[in-house]
Parts: sequence; C-alpha cells; structure tokens
Amino acid sequence: MFMCIVLQVITDSIQAVIKAFFDFRAMLVSDSVWTVGSDTERLQVTREEDLYKQEMTHLETDLTELETTVEELRGNVINRKTRVNMSDVENMALILSKSSKTVADLKLRFPGLQDAMKSFLSQEMDKIVREET
Repeated sequence: MFMCIVLQVITDSIQAVIKAFFDFRAMLVSDSVWTVGSDTERLQVTREEDLYKQEMTHLETDLTELETTVEELRGNVINRKTRVNMSDVENMALILSKSSKTVADLKLRFPGLQDAMKSFLSQEMDKIVREET
C-alpha cells in the first residue's frame, strides 16, 4: 500500500512538471520567428534558442519515459500485486528531481533569451523601417 502512495505522489509530481514544461514550451515556440542569417547577433541568439529547444526536447523525452515507467510500475503493483524495488523508486525520484531542476534552469534562462530575441527583432524592424523610408 505504501508503494502505491509513493508511486501516486511521483505520478502527480511528474504530471505537474510536464504541465509546467508544456506551458513553458508553448510560450517559447510562440515567440520563435528566426531564420538563419549572417549577422553575428542573429547567429548567437539563434544558437542559444536552438540549445534551449534541444534541452527542452531532451527534458520532454525524459519526462515522457519517466511517466510511462511509473504508470507501468503502478499498474503492476495494483493489478498484479507485485512489490516495488526501492532502488527503482529512488532512480525515478532522481530523474524527476533532475527534470525539475532542468525546468527551473530553463525558466531562469528564458527571460534573457526572450529579451535578446525581442531586442534583435526590434533592431531588425528598425532597419526595415529605415530602408522603406
């Protein structure tokens, strides 16, 4: 019974992290309007954005795999009355902890990336306006 409770807590935590991740990812994707160019600043911001997206994709994969593992384990405990290996639970908790830290890190980095993107877009718009007049 105790393991079912532990697994339920882990499942709830995973779902909360996944929800925060997808909300955050949606916000990032909606702000993404880059094309490759030769400008140094554009390349730097594009590189930062690509790295950020790669980390988010990796995080998404880790969380999806973790959620699947927890659900399978939970199903086995409930339906088959199997025991849970504590090292498996500890490993899942470690993955969840690392994922939570990654989400926190990405949230801290996002404002800087967003500001760089806005600044660059503003400069590009100013160039376009000057060229049209």
